[in-house]
Amino acid sequence: MLHDPVICVVTETWLPQDVVDENIIPPQYKILRHDRESRGGGVAVIVRQDAQCSFIGDNYPEDTLFCEVRFCGICYTVGAVYRPPHAPPSFLRNVSEFLCPPSFLRNVSEFLCKHIKSRSRLLLLGDFNLPCVNWSNWSVGGNEVESGELLLDFMFKFNMRQVVSVPTRVTDATASVLDLAFLHDSIGDFEVDVIEGLSDHKAVAVSLPLKGHYTRPERELVPNFNKADDTSIMDHLEHGLDTFYNMLLSRTVDELWIFFREQVKQAIIRFVPMRRRIIHHHNPWINREIIHLKRKINRIRSSKINVKARLSGLNALLRRKIRESKYKYRTDTLRDFIKKSPRKFWNYLDKRNESIQEIRTGDKVITDKTEIATAFNSFFQSVFVIHTTDANMGDITSAGDSMPDIIITREGIVNMLLNLDVKKSHGPDSIPNAFLKRYAEWVSFYLYEIFTKSLEAGEIPNDWRIAKVVPVYKNGNKFDVNNFRPISLTCVCCKMMEHILCKNISTFLEDSNTLYKYQHGFRRKLSTITQLLEKIHDFCDVLNTKGQVDVICIDFSKAFDRVCHCKLLTKLESCNLNRKVIAWIKAFLADRTQYVEINKKRSGVCRVPSGVPQGSVLGPLLFLLYINDLADSIPNSVQVKLFADDCLIYSQIKNQEDQVKLAEALDKVSKWCESWNMAVNI
Repeated sequence: MLHDPVICVVTETWLPQDVVDENIIPPQYKILRHDRESRGGGVAVIVRQDAQCSFIGDNYPEDTLFCEVRFCGICYTVGAVYRPPHAPPSFLRNVSEFLCPPSFLRNVSEFLCKHIKSRSRLLLLGDFNLPCVNWSNWSVGGNEVESGELLLDFMFKFNMRQVVSVPTRVTDATASVLDLAFLHDSIGDFEVDVIEGLSDHKAVAVSLPLKGHYTRPERELVPNFNKADDTSIMDHLEHGLDTFYNMLLSRTVDELWIFFREQVKQAIIRFVPMRRRIIHHHNPWINREIIHLKRKINRIRSSKINVKARLSGLNALLRRKIRESKYKYRTDTLRDFIKKSPRKFWNYLDKRNESIQEIRTGDKVITDKTEIATAFNSFFQSVFVIHTTDANMGDITSAGDSMPDIIITREGIVNMLLNLDVKKSHGPDSIPNAFLKRYAEWVSFYLYEIFTKSLEAGEIPNDWRIAKVVPVYKNGNKFDVNNFRPISLTCVCCKMMEHILCKNISTFLEDSNTLYKYQHGFRRKLSTITQLLEKIHDFCDVLNTKGQVDVICIDFSKAFDRVCHCKLLTKLESCNLNRKVIAWIKAFLADRTQYVEINKKRSGVCRVPSGVPQGSVLGPLLFLLYINDLADSIPNSVQVKLFADDCLIYSQIKNQEDQVKLAEALDKVSKWCESWNMAVNI
């Protein structure tokens, strides 16, 4: 108990039934035992007091025990096994039949769903005394081939993997892996260590990440547009247009938007049936051939007629097919995903990432979803800066031609609606992308008038100022709110309007060469690769002549969240942007609010006094304009390369004067940060 484990599995306990639990375990633990009636053997599962545990079933095979352990809301199914040396193969058959008794075989799929794919994760630990199994390639040799094959079949049958590869019993003549740990495939992160034990066997320590409470989410009701009454919906939208057009001259942009929003909601309520969203979890490499082979094996097992002879080659075939399919998926399919569907590639890598189950603030562990959302919102709010003055902005000048007026067309809006991704989440307005896309022709009449009046009046609907924030993990400790970035989900229609403005602004800025030429972030035909090529080229030019390059990497702290709105607007004016565009952006940034949502639980709403929304369309471009003049005052001999908020300063050092210039450049960056309310991570 030196490592304070939550669960400890002990084999060969040799405990007579008259030995009481209190005499063999520390007070902070409890024990579940299955003692032998005769001398020797026996297994036990020792569990910490702050975890709940209970036996599963009864009539276990000798020297086995199965229990459920609940800790931090997660249920683990724990099996303890001691297989005596040279035990007959029937021992493993008994273990397998306990996990899947004959009554369960009538409906294998229901059993697998309950025991294998649930959050009650299977851990099978113990001393199996089968050194004949080579766990690196899943082969069996030696004198106990049948038992080894049964163990491998057992592992594949219940979707587990054996994670101990270091010998656990070492003598002068042999080194064998006898003590094994099987983990269910749903357990993604783990660490295994083999340490010195109290007997001739070493101890196996398996560390699993501590995660918070999990509650099975309710199946969400979503509109089923495949069964929608399209004719009635189009008639409904057409009928509402007459009233909408009569409102144009006398109502505000917000009132027009509310009318449209309610038209959409009423159409969904009246003419679109609901369905329950079903999320299927599966191993992507399992193909139809493997499924049919598994079913065939299970049918043969349930028949109990000449089972051994009929299964002799099928189990080996199944293992080979799974290995081949998994290898092909990871080498060929994933490689194709990188080129054709990057989202599927990253979804596969993140498939074991669960939603945020708990966070820690100081010594407190928070598991309630509403409290977690509130803690995230408080942290994100703490990053914002309340600006009280516009002083010390330095010299801002404007030159060149002004940006022309933006022309919005209904045809352009229709094209944008038809290109919406129906799989993406809706914003705080709860208008599904599927509705906007399916009825794009009629929706475009409403949005054209709203967009046009919004740009002309410099006003936006209040819904467009609200952001639903999703915490996205960056790196480091997953239980620390500091290691998450806020991604804002805003109204899709607002993003469409942003896209119109962003496209026109970007074209104007590129044509007028306004953007800093060494800024590679969020720009067409520029990327991390182009920036990397430039830097490598510069470095190689110097190093090839045996010169010296000094490099300074600058990391701005929460740069997107610290942008001062009034100073940003001043910079927009200096870039000669269209006055209507500036007025619209001013309305877009003013009086913004946000809330955090985790597993349908929301925090309260808070103000957003600074920053550009991460996750919006305009946000990245606005930040580029905010940081655009960073290098203006830096000497030409010093190179400044930018990728959004990542800054790299370097210079060839030939003499002391070059060192002074590089130091002066760093001082210029510091003064720029003071003037524009930026901070540098040190």
